[in-house]
Formats: sequence, structure tokens, C-alpha cells
Amino acid sequence: MYLKKHCDCHNRRRNRQPPCWPWHNLIRLSLVASNALVGAFTITTFNILAPVHRSMGHTNRRESEREDWWRPRAEAVASYISKNLASSDVILLQEWWFDDQFSSIFDSITGHLFDRVAERRPGGVLYGKEFSCFAKNDPHRPLREDGMCCLINKNGKLDLVKSEQVLTGPQRIAQIVQCKEKCEDGRDVFLANTHLSFPHDEDSRRNDRRQAFEITLIQRALSKARRRTSRGKTSSSSHPFSSPNSNYFEDETANESLEVICGDFNSEPTGLAASQLEARDFVNCASAISEYMGVTHFTHRGEEISADHIFIRSHRSGSRSGKRSRGMSAVFQLTGSYDGAGDVGKSHAGNPLSSNGSRRQALAIGYQDPLSLGYIDMTGTQVINVRPADIQIRGNGVISDHKPVTATFRWPKLRSVGSSLSEPCMNVSNATMPLDPLSYLCANTGIL
Repeated sequence: MYLKKHCDCHNRRRNRQPPCWPWHNLIRLSLVASNALVGAFTITTFNILAPVHRSMGHTNRRESEREDWWRPRAEAVASYISKNLASSDVILLQEWWFDDQFSSIFDSITGHLFDRVAERRPGGVLYGKEFSCFAKNDPHRPLREDGMCCLINKNGKLDLVKSEQVLTGPQRIAQIVQCKEKCEDGRDVFLANTHLSFPHDEDSRRNDRRQAFEITLIQRALSKARRRTSRGKTSSSSHPFSSPNSNYFEDETANESLEVICGDFNSEPTGLAASQLEARDFVNCASAISEYMGVTHFTHRGEEISADHIFIRSHRSGSRSGKRSRGMSAVFQLTGSYDGAGDVGKSHAGNPLSSNGSRRQALAIGYQDPLSLGYIDMTGTQVINVRPADIQIRGNGVISDHKPVTATFRWPKLRSVGSSLSEPCMNVSNATMPLDPLSYLCANTGIL
């Protein structure tokens, strides 16, 4: 009786169809759980409110008209950055004022900490006619007094490679910055310093579509910069398991890069612009750790909104779009609570923390979502923290009407040490991985 029962159980296990798990992604996640991580990056976005845009009281006069008006706040902004944001690897500033005195004051306070690169906005009128925002190389085009600025920490983990601008509309730009890790075989990091148009139109749908169009141009420019850099680099070749001795991690990390789009979106995280990025596998850092940023901007209309966001996406040569969605789908196969990639990018009213309804369903029945743990993909990229600074943004004594928002995340760099995937264990950065990654996940990470 016992023997028959034992044989029946054995036959059921033998005949059971295994779930369609992406084993190489599970291997990565189990390695990340073993602390095989590189040091964390910190990125800050901050709209510093250019003096040319700040009205003085109820008059039409601008702060930039008198030095005794703008100088104290300029010194306060620079001092705040040097004291409170000195640990950031990159600081992306919107509404940078292209004034020689302003730049001199700023550099005298922050120059020992940061390298600075800035891009200036084009003007909108040329010879009495509307100026085309796409006339990039016109030497006679007028320039606005403000633009975008990027600060690179001299003691940080990144080196500045180049900066350029992309025109997103009349008198509007985004700054595309390429950086590189300082370590050996450093990977590329591409950042888009973003300032979307203010929703002036009475028709909210037109405002949403305009911002969505602008963010699409920015995302395409960022991807174009990445592709331009990746040309000539060695890309992944065959499937990692095609040979028992294939160097999987070396192949996969040969052409890694990270894309960051952040700045002043002038819209909530549930807006159409944010949804456009989420549909392209960008992840809002606040959503990744289930945090709602709260109010980050006090507008000139007296409105309080959450307008400053940081989106990130990891990229690996040879990978397909939608990798995050398919990877998360695999994780949820056992729970049956994931709907697939179709939900990604849809905004859900009443829940600003999530762009996927199935995620809420999974959490409601007690399952741990990798995204809720900060993982934005199945390769171990993880948001550790994201927070707005606790500063005053309304009243006369403010340094800006925006709060700086800082995100910290880990971007693991997994290296092979020559072990074969056919061996029972593989040591990667002093981490031992079991043969069955599913068992490791169940026992140690609580994801399943």
C-alpha cells in the first residue's frame, strides 16, 4: 500500500509539466539576493526657479531685475545644494539662469564639489516671425535667459562624457547627458534632464497630449544617444545555454547601460506623460518602492501638485522591449495574478502608486511583488530609496517653489569567474548560487 502510494506520487511529479520560468533571470535575482551588488547611485532633480520667472509680489516685475532681489536666493540655493545634496552623484537642475554673476556665485559655492554643464533654451521670435523649434543649426536664432544644468559630483561614481540638447517644442528643450562609471569597464549612464510644458490650455486633454508628445521626443533622443554609443561595441551573441561552458554573464554585461528620465513634468505621476514612459518599460522610482511623493511643487496658480519624478530603465544589448513585463509575468505564473504586459502603462484612478492592477491583486492576497521590493527588472536593478526634501515651497522666504527629489538605486554588475553553468554552484562576487534558483527564491527572498 505504501509502495503503491509512493510510486503514484513519484509518477505525478515526473509527469508534471514545469512552469515556463526564465531561469537566467531567476539566476540573476538570486545572485542579487546574495548581495552581489555594486555601490548605489544617487540622482537628484531640482527645479531651482530661475529669477527671470519669479514675480515679485503682485506686480509684473521679475526678481532678475535687481541684484539685491535675486542674489540672496541664489546664494541660498547654492548653499543648500553644497550642504544637503553633496552626496548625490548627479544633480539635474531645471530653470538654470544664464547670467554671468549668477554662475559665478553658484560656482564659488559648489565648484569644489561638482562639475557643471548647461544647455540654453532657444528663443521664439526671429525677424518678426515665429521661430521654428526644429531649426537646430541656425546661428542667428535668439536665446532665452534660462535652460537646463547638470552637476556631476567630482568624488562620485560617474564621469561626464558629453551633453547635448533636444528641442521638444517652441522654446523648449531637454538636456541629454551621457556619463560613464569610473570603474574599469565602466558602463554608460544616459540622463534626460526634463522640463515639460506647463498646462496653460483650458482643455486638459490638449495639455496631456502636448506633454506626452514632449516626453516621447525626449525618450527617443535618449535611446538614440544610447544606440549611437553602442555601435561598434560587442553585443550578445548566442543563447547563454547553447554551450555548457558559455560565459553568460560576460555576454550579457558586455553592453549594459542605464537610462534615466527625470525632472519637472508639470503633471502628476498618473498623467499621460508618465504613462507613456511606463509603456516603454521605464519605472517611476516612487512606484517601485510603493511611495507616493506627495506635494513637490506649489504653482503660480496656487495649486499643490506632485510634479517632480525620476524614471529609470536598464538596457542590455540584444534584449527586447517589454523585458520587465515578461519577467514579472513569469514571477507571477504560480500565483495566477498577473495579467501580462497589457496593463503596463495604464493609469488607475484612485491609486497613484501603481500602474498595474494585477500588482494590487497580488499584494492583496499576500504575495510579495518584486516591484514592491524595489526591483525594476529581472536583472537586479533596484530602487533603494526615493524622497523629496523637506523644504518650504510657498511664501516669501523660499529658495524655490519645487522640492528637490533624490533617488538612490543599485545597478548590479554580475561577472563570470570562469565557472561552468553545468556545475552545481557558481561563485559570483563571493556569492554562492544554488543549482535550483527557484528553491533559493522561496527560501530567502519571499518573492514567491
